[in-house]
Amino acid sequence: MYLDDILIFGTNIDLINEIKSFLSKFFYMKDMRGIDVNLNINLIKGLFGLVMSYRKVDVSCDKS
Repeated sequence: MYLDDILIFGTNIDLINEIKSFLSKFFYMKDMRGIDVNLNINLIKGLFGLVMSYRKVDVSCDKS
């Protein structure tokens, strides 16, 4: 199985580490640490936590 990206985030760092440890027993994982843009989802760290916004990207391929 191949999974491109997965975001795990929350306020409980111990729980996040436990989830990552569990998943790494079954899958090869690379921790990207802080992330700003992933899958056209913008994550902005603000005063009250993370803000997520989605930007639609129109991609067209002309094969003529």
